[in-house]
Amino acid sequence: MKTYPGELVQVDIKYVPNQCIGFDSKGISYYQITAIDTFSSKRVLVVVDEKSAPHTALFAEKLEERMRFKIDCIQTDNSSEFMSVQPNSKGKTIFQLVLDAFSIQHIHTKPYSP
Repeated sequence: MKTYPGELVQVDIKYVPNQCIGFDSKGISYYQITAIDTFSSKRVLVVVDEKSAPHTALFAEKLEERMRFKIDCIQTDNSSEFMSVQPNSKGKTIFQLVLDAFSIQHIHTKPYSP
């Protein structure tokens, strides 16, 4: 059981079906990145036009400001937008580099688990 806000924040990205968008998407796919604090249930989300590592990294970069508390640990699945290693990154993902800059631990769910 978590004991304070920011102890564990879960982050995921999902496809937004066109019928949920409410406007003509002109063929563009949209995705929702969501962060949920497991203690307070506070949620932060953004809608982006691409499921990519740069989008999840930018989301992580602004997450503490949007949550309004320090985040100690973020949990994600093992999908490419969290796990893709970028050139010249010393074997770290762009998402992990952002978390390192904010001193946030990164843990992963077990593969094929919710």
